[in-house]
Amino acid sequence: MTTRLLSVPAVAALLDCSRTHVYGLIAAGHLRPVDIAAKPRTRPKTRIRATDVDAYIERQTREVRAS
Repeated sequence: MTTRLLSVPAVAALLDCSRTHVYGLIAAGHLRPVDIAAKPRTRPKTRIRATDVDAYIERQTREVRAS
C-alpha cells in the first residue's frame, strides 16, 4: 500500500489557504502531521496524508437544502 504524502504548501494550495492556516489546522487537531526526518538530529519535514486532507474536506462540506 502506498500512502501519498503532501507538503504543507501543497495542502495550502489544495485548500486555497495559507501555510499558516494549515499549521493552525494541524495544531487544532483537524489534520494529522507525518514528520519525516532524513537524518538523526535534523529538523523533520512535515507532511500530511492525502487521505486525511480528503477526510477533512468531507467533514467541512455542508449540505445544501433546496427551498
